[in-house]
Amino acid sequence: PLEVGLVRGKTIAGRLLRPDGSPAIRLHVQPRVVFENSVGVPVDSATSDLEGRFRLAVPRDSVWTIDVYLDDGELFSRDGVAAGSHDLVWSLPR
Repeated sequence: PLEVGLVRGKTIAGRLLRPDGSPAIRLHVQPRVVFENSVGVPVDSATSDLEGRFRLAVPRDSVWTIDVYLDDGELFSRDGVAAGSHDLVWSLPR
């Protein structure tokens, strides 16, 4: 018989804003994966929507560095973001 084990996860959700306060749309948002610690750890990435909102699914009881890839190829990162963090609002640099 085949046995499938599901691990219940958590989400990290927030909103990205440009320096003028407008939504930062269609930016790639991703938890940073440390390869030696990531075997079998499911993570996903997201693209911010028309309101700048994003939602990531991550394992429970985990803490992440979240990377946002800006339009000009620069990287904006936030360290220490815990699974279950919601209502985050990040103002991006110019």
